[in-house]
Amino acid sequence: MQSAFKTAGPVVSVEHGFADGGKQKAFLYQGLIEISRSGSDEDYNAYFTSNLSSFWPLKVGARRTFDFIPLKADAFKEKWTLSLNVTKRRSFSIGYCSYDVFNVVYDVRRNDEEVERWTAVYAPDLLATVAKIYDEGTNNEETVSYTAIKPLK
Repeated sequence: MQSAFKTAGPVVSVEHGFADGGKQKAFLYQGLIEISRSGSDEDYNAYFTSNLSSFWPLKVGARRTFDFIPLKADAFKEKWTLSLNVTKRRSFSIGYCSYDVFNVVYDVRRNDEEVERWTAVYAPDLLATVAKIYDEGTNNEETVSYTAIKPLK
């Protein structure tokens, strides 16, 4: 996978190109909170009714829950939330470089039932989630990370 990141204010546009030729474009608030995604597999858009900027600057122990509405048929009839919990600050290596990152638990719920949960390895200097940790703290823990970061030409 190869991704290109572009920033416009607090919104980061990320274009992903996959080995199978598929493409995806996502828009993320501060490079962490997904607000829109379109690609060959599906489209996703969310309207956040909470103030997203209140979560920054990040610090260990910060927790915040945001209400949002997925912009698709019938989704607005349900209660959706995104809870973020900053659990750790550390260095994270990608290739020959090391970045200051935060581990942020990303928990999406519909009507208080968990829909999605993973940990973002978020680099605030890059405004990017540089890795995702699935099933953190279990025997099934898996980290999916970028292998290199290069400037756009």
